Amino acid sequence: MRPVFLFSLFCAFAIVGAASASECGSRGNGDLLTLEEWSAEADAFGANVLLRLTNQGPAAIRMVDATVGFEDQLGAEVGIWALDRDISIPPGESVETRISTFEARLANGARLSMIGTVCVHAAVFGDGTKVVY
Repeated sequence: MRPVFLFSLFCAFAIVGAASASECGSRGNGDLLTLEEWSAEADAFGANVLLRLTNQGPAAIRMVDATVGFEDQLGAEVGIWALDRDISIPPGESVETRISTFEARLANGARLSMIGTVCVHAAVFGDGTKVVY
């Protein structure tokens, strides 16, 4: 009976861990930074995308290795882009940043059918602590 209980406990933690990893899966932490809003304008080369990111963590972020990805409602990947590493965000605060892309679909496509996800791969916090996800 004890091995069955331990296996059940392990499965419960695995399910909780998978749920907290958000859409990133094994690609990083999807809970530390959230994409609150975004907009895109077409330009001569594709699109200029404005992102508003919020630090959901308990500590200030001093540097971050993160990506933002978009997919449409049918699950087709529109693209994944690296974010500026030198974004500094106090806990609970938001910051705006931009990405430029050749993918005009973000500006020309149906904005409501695009789903954006931020995945943090590593972060340096205000106290100098480095965490790799």
